[in-house]
Amino acid sequence: MKKFFNYALLAAALLVGVNVNAVNVAKVAIQGGATTEYATLADAFGGIGVGETATITMLDNAEISAELVVPEQADITWDLSGKVVTINHQVKIIHTSLSIEGKGQITGYGWAEMYRMFYLEGSDTDNCGVYTYFKVGPDVSIECGDGYVMAINSSANPKHAFGLQIDIAGYLYAHAGPVNTPKGYTFGVITINGGITDKTGTNLPEIWLRSTGTFLGDGMGIYGAGYAIWHIYGRCEGALGIYIK
Repeated sequence: MKKFFNYALLAAALLVGVNVNAVNVAKVAIQGGATTEYATLADAFGGIGVGETATITMLDNAEISAELVVPEQADITWDLSGKVVTINHQVKIIHTSLSIEGKGQITGYGWAEMYRMFYLEGSDTDNCGVYTYFKVGPDVSIECGDGYVMAINSSANPKHAFGLQIDIAGYLYAHAGPVNTPKGYTFGVITINGGITDKTGTNLPEIWLRSTGTFLGDGMGIYGAGYAIWHIYGRCEGALGIYIK
């Protein structure tokens, strides 16, 4: 009777479309709270509240195919744990902290129509402290197959990026792909909007390329159209290498 019940339950699950072999792709450990597994990365990031400290650990390969917004004012460590994450849209990092660590790979086309994989903004107020923080560890590899790995912008006009800090120790590679190759476009690893020109204040945007880090682009390693403070200790290569306006 027990065996008959199990087969009946399996048959019912298949009839209603339940994937009995579903694998959760990530687990989230909230500091001072619970650890929960999630079926998608969108759900994993969505399970972190505003202002919370959390670690996302990959359990399987996964894909991000729609815009993902990192929760505001959070402190998130994303441990790739040897897995591959495919990003075919953009990840928005604004007024929050995201550190990608562990050994693993991020690949994909990014959001080719807007030429980027990770989109970052700073603050319009220079006394904001560290407003947006993005870190890539030394064992992380990121390839954006149709745009910039990182694009820095501002929602305000005039534009500012106060309190923005980027710290890269991993391998980052950017190039044109199916959408932009026919247009003749080439890309760098990082671009900063040309409207960000303010050189005053004590909290200007800063970008570190550590000695273990690599910026490799089919066009430029760095496209610094706007103003930032750069600390370059690693490898930066491209057709132009570093292009600063």
